[in-house]
Amino acid sequence: MLPQDVFHVYLPRPLSMMEIGSLMDLYAPVIGRAACSLYLYLMQETLSKEETTLHEEALDVLMISPRDFLDARKKLEGIGLLRTFTEEKTKKFPHNCYRYLLQIPLAPYRFLSEELLSALLSTKITGPRFNKLLERYLPAPRIPAGKEVTTKFLDEYAFDPEILQKQSLYVDKSRAAQEAQALESPVDWELFQKEMDRFNIKPSPLDAATKQRLLWLAKQYQLSTFQLRDLALEVVKLDQGQSLLDAAKMEHLLTKKTLESASRPKEEPAKMISKAERKQALKYKGFSDGAVQIILEAESFSATDYLRALKEAKGGMVTPGELSMVQNISRNGILPDGVLNILMHYLLVESGRSTLNSSLFHTIADDWKQRGIHSAEAALARVLSFSQPEQKEKPKRSKKRVPQAAQKEKVPQWMQKKEYQPVDEESMQAFNDAMKKLKGKSGEAE
Repeated sequence: MLPQDVFHVYLPRPLSMMEIGSLMDLYAPVIGRAACSLYLYLMQETLSKEETTLHEEALDVLMISPRDFLDARKKLEGIGLLRTFTEEKTKKFPHNCYRYLLQIPLAPYRFLSEELLSALLSTKITGPRFNKLLERYLPAPRIPAGKEVTTKFLDEYAFDPEILQKQSLYVDKSRAAQEAQALESPVDWELFQKEMDRFNIKPSPLDAATKQRLLWLAKQYQLSTFQLRDLALEVVKLDQGQSLLDAAKMEHLLTKKTLESASRPKEEPAKMISKAERKQALKYKGFSDGAVQIILEAESFSATDYLRALKEAKGGMVTPGELSMVQNISRNGILPDGVLNILMHYLLVESGRSTLNSSLFHTIADDWKQRGIHSAEAALARVLSFSQPEQKEKPKRSKKRVPQAAQKEKVPQWMQKKEYQPVDEESMQAFNDAMKKLKGKSGEAE
């Protein structure tokens, strides 16, 4: 996010006094003063008649730095008070455009009923103040003494059964539509069900109530399909192999991890290093000038943009199958974009292929995922290791009679050791030209 970038704010409806009280009394201690001020500022911006506003104006009003603005925005996003969307630059908007969709705060009783939110609040305010909030927003029901003589509904009101039946059908249709809308999520339910069946985890198929609970977890904690699967497997492991999907235990485990993370002392933010410092650090690790350039380029672009640049440099076009493969790996968080970019560079440039082979692409991606390769430099080091000569062990003599030669296991072609051939100057120049063209389109990175 840059000060010259513009933004527009959307609010579903005005907040009630109860919701404002929830924001100030319950959310503010958790998210902090800066995040709370940002929410109120954005809410006020919804009344503006201007189509867009510069972030620079917001920074001046709030008297904070771009880094503090970004931190406050992330706190709002993490707790579910803000959703952020970005748009590419156009002639109408020469700078990056952000769309901020404010979310309505939970009602106090719902906030305090959520185990995670209530626990986070208790870590920020303790003692009499916390008890006072509970008394204010979750008062114990006061039932007077004596015998209750309240009139029942059917004793006072008459109704037509046909009207009730029609209304019931309308309510059922409306509820089904709401449930269908609520189930729309970034979670790929078909893929998740296949993963559960692969590990023999019940129930199969998932019922609507379980999906709703998992959907809430995915949205609240911003979990991908595979992260949700890993959480379910972790719960099954803790239950000593009970192959049963338990959304409640998954939520308890996430709450425990979140509280443990919040109780740890915060680490100092990583120091921002310049491109020259990064280049020097890579050279110190033994990478050549060409390898350093490839790593820096891989870290600078998204996987889809990098794929387009590679295909443009080769004079080709991105096929729908290639785009779908790359987006599936990237969006589900299977591999970081930098690692994906090195993989595509290896397959399309170093190996000289014209298109990405689906089987080979997924085989290498799965291998790198299992090896824990999470950075562009680690991925390139893995590629370079393909060219290292194998160390031959001296055969040991055996007193036993040697049987007939056993059939050797066939090693995949992409894992076979071969001499690493550097990219020719013409191909590298075409690649660099495509990257410069892409940089010209996207402008400065955030």
